Amino acid sequence: MIVEYGNIKCDVKWNWPNQEIFDNWKDDFLKIEETKLFDIHLIGGFLEKLNNKRELTQDIDIILTNNNDIKIIEKVINEGTRLGLEKYNVFFDVLWFSKLPIYSEMNLGETETVLTYINSDKWIVDGVVKKQYKNAKKVSDNLWEIESTFPTFKQQKLLERGYIYSRPLKLNK
Repeated sequence: MIVEYGNIKCDVKWNWPNQEIFDNWKDDFLKIEETKLFDIHLIGGFLEKLNNKRELTQDIDIILTNNNDIKIIEKVINEGTRLGLEKYNVFFDVLWFSKLPIYSEMNLGETETVLTYINSDKWIVDGVVKKQYKNAKKVSDNLWEIESTFPTFKQQKLLERGYIYSRPLKLNK
């Protein structure tokens, strides 16, 4: 299937995320010089899978924090996402957050508003828009800004039922 996400366009034969793919992608990703300028965290379903709290997940969520340079953010998000799609056929959802919410440190019902940068405002598969972020604002050629609230509604419901999310896993020193 042909996937388009910002300026990334490639033929993807999807792989389910697994430990080997993640480790290899991480090694390649951390070779990008500019990654040294960020704190990089693994969050989401794949982290929960690694901690035996979930069976399957379709993508791997990577969060960048602590560097506010738009051009550097754009480069690292774009290169990390491209690497995942083109080399590993897995969607590494590389995002930048103004602040990393840690659910285990939040009170039930508490939320945080986070400025988020993403690679594109839409996800296109075989010419069909599969996902569109209507509230996204273009910041540069391959960078879009969204104001996000965490935990999401779905995450909040799990927290209310007593689910305990794993702490984000820092990938770099």
